[in-house]
Amino acid sequence: MVWRSEWPATAIALPEVTDADLRAIHGEGRGSRVFTYGHGGNRRNGRIPHFISTRDGYSMHVDVGFVRFTHQVVLRNDGFLVRGLADEDWFPAQRRGTMYCLDTHSPHCIVRDRRWDDGRFKLQAAVDADEPMSPDEVVAALTPLLSVPAPHLAVL
Repeated sequence: MVWRSEWPATAIALPEVTDADLRAIHGEGRGSRVFTYGHGGNRRNGRIPHFISTRDGYSMHVDVGFVRFTHQVVLRNDGFLVRGLADEDWFPAQRRGTMYCLDTHSPHCIVRDRRWDDGRFKLQAAVDADEPMSPDEVVAALTPLLSVPAPHLAVL
């Protein structure tokens, strides 16, 4: 993880995300799934705000086919965290409103955070870039995406 911050209280309010919203995205199945959506099909260029939704985590991987740095704000998290390759690499809890910058070319996974209760989903708004952006730049880039009514569904 390159940096960690919090969504500012002075920025637009983060949308509430329900179980029904996430079931509409993932379906009723039980398996691990990841969806990225809302970027208009232009997934390989940077600085296009979009959503990333996971169900039941995601295995260790690298995203070398995509822009190097992802900047995310957690909209909902039922008990998962991004973890690097080393066992001691447990990042701080990623609660609603946590913002972070991740080097996606380094190995990482989304695993159950044993400090939390069980749940199934994690949803973030994200913007990717070739270089790390500042937290203020991330807020500015994600605000239009988060301003759409029911943004987590409007872009499906």
